[in-house]
Amino acid sequence: MDVYQCPDCELKFRNTSELRQHIAIDHPRLHQDIRELDDATFSEWHHRRRPHRHARRDQ
Repeated sequence: MDVYQCPDCELKFRNTSELRQHIAIDHPRLHQDIRELDDATFSEWHHRRRPHRHARRDQ
């Protein structure tokens, strides 16, 4: 199960919807910055601490 972590307070969430809602309510300045990012960048930003489980491995 993927876990999404708030970059500001380090709380963890089960999905990006919960994370976005938390950021919008508890971190309005960060929320404004995130709204300017596209979804791919947002997703990558939250996965940088944990590699994607389906990532291809060099053989």
